[in-house]
Amino acid sequence: MYDTVELKWLLSYLAAEVPLQISHGMQLTLLGPTQPYLAKNVGADIATINFAWSAGFSAFIVGAILSSYVFNKFLTNERRQFFFLAILALIMIITTCGIPLCTSLIVLLILKSIQGGAHAALCTCDSLMILKALGTKKSRPVIMNLHATIGVGFLLGTFLVNPFLPDEPPTEGICTESPNITKDTHENDMSNVQLQAPFNITASLSAIGFIIFLILSFKSPPMPNLLAKEEQSECTSKVKITNSYYVRILMILVFCYYFITCGIERIFQPMLFTFGICGPLQLHPSDAVLSDSFYNGGFMAGRISSIIMAAYIRPEMLINISMLFCLSTSLVLSLAAGINLHVLYFGSFSMGYFVSWQFGSCYTWTVRRVDICNLKSSIFFVACGIGGVLMPPITGYIFKTGVFGGQMGMFHFNFVLNLAILCVYISLIVIARKARHKKIRH
Repeated sequence: MYDTVELKWLLSYLAAEVPLQISHGMQLTLLGPTQPYLAKNVGADIATINFAWSAGFSAFIVGAILSSYVFNKFLTNERRQFFFLAILALIMIITTCGIPLCTSLIVLLILKSIQGGAHAALCTCDSLMILKALGTKKSRPVIMNLHATIGVGFLLGTFLVNPFLPDEPPTEGICTESPNITKDTHENDMSNVQLQAPFNITASLSAIGFIIFLILSFKSPPMPNLLAKEEQSECTSKVKITNSYYVRILMILVFCYYFITCGIERIFQPMLFTFGICGPLQLHPSDAVLSDSFYNGGFMAGRISSIIMAAYIRPEMLINISMLFCLSTSLVLSLAAGINLHVLYFGSFSMGYFVSWQFGSCYTWTVRRVDICNLKSSIFFVACGIGGVLMPPITGYIFKTGVFGGQMGMFHFNFVLNLAILCVYISLIVIARKARHKKIRH
């Protein structure tokens, strides 16, 4: 599939990018199991600490837009591009090491914002650079597999943090606000939590990417430029829907779809561990973190398997299967996650596995029907980012206040969101068919 020049460049690039993207996934995952303890460090409650996720994803949206402009405007040769990627890796190292040291919520939010912007810039520049080098067709499997490596980082992060969690279940100071909590209680909770170690190990993977990208910025194999040689890309191919009225409606629905699906992801990543130790099951930290492992393991397996299935199964069918299993799993979790540990574990795996299909499958479905090679191309990531901004604090508030059915409210809320995304998807199908039939009649 790749000639010698392409393969040599690609291998040198992947040597830096793979450990960096695994580290990216681990950085996101570590925040979930450690956030109750980070909350104590900065003097915040469970609901407030979820704004760390919002800060990261707010910056992610800005970072994606700005980095795309910087890449195309100023990074005009591969050496500058490699050096820019090295700077992003360095930012990830510094912020990752700094997060567990924070004793101020403001500083924590600033670090998460900087880190989120670096994550967005890394993903954006990564995709643009590979697309430029390998063209639209040869770049697809590389980009998809790099995104799967983020899923690998999700799973590895949960395994990494487990040995550093406390030997005893947390006291009430972690899970609830109490006027009787003293500094001694706080120190008792935190004495066995070596927060710095998993963050430092994760940063070391980013350091590998930093070193290799820095070397490549001075000396690298010649970069191919297959994109310039392609006579016609997917962006200029014939699209099925051109009526501006239907295109606008479709893109609004696509926005809602990605807002909800990414929002569902951000219910589970920030709150599963907290639900385990503070919810009705009152799990030991090592048992609670397994729910994160099941969710992130399912997400990783789903991303990898969907790459294979996408070659044989239409995106509509993948979305249909995903919707069916996500809705049924969310119902089971809503009914029994608080009374049965096995339901929590396997429900988390099922949600992670099937929700991971929704992003890529709907993207493929959309680009086959609408020309997205203008400003519409950013709608997927912007909608996803907004979902990531809003859902963690909303879920934290629901868990803290019990407004949606007590501590099980986060799973009731998840069920409602799965019903909502099903309605949005059905609307997408209906509008697309109406637009197609109108075009045929004309």
